[in-house]
Amino acid sequence: MKICQRCKSLRVLKVQGKVSDCFAMCMTNKKYNGYVANDIGIGGGDYIEFSYCLMCGQIQGDFPINNPIEFEEEDDCPFPYISCYKCGRRCGDPVDDYHRGN
Repeated sequence: MKICQRCKSLRVLKVQGKVSDCFAMCMTNKKYNGYVANDIGIGGGDYIEFSYCLMCGQIQGDFPINNPIEFEEEDDCPFPYISCYKCGRRCGDPVDDYHRGN
């Protein structure tokens, strides 16, 4: 049984999926499309696989990731916003009054 490397909880969830070449990720204004990038802690090749703690949210593994990733420059990332944990909508400004608790 795996325990969380940060909080020592036993509530560690393992996620696995076959994405083949339908994998995409973004960082700032750069994107990567293709197979799951190796050596970034989430699987590799056709498969995405990682574990994370349901108590503290820590992704399990060895960090920081020092391997360079070949990104393409792009003005508009295909996933510029994430779903807000507080309201569930795709938020363009996560620091507006609603999200500050005002």
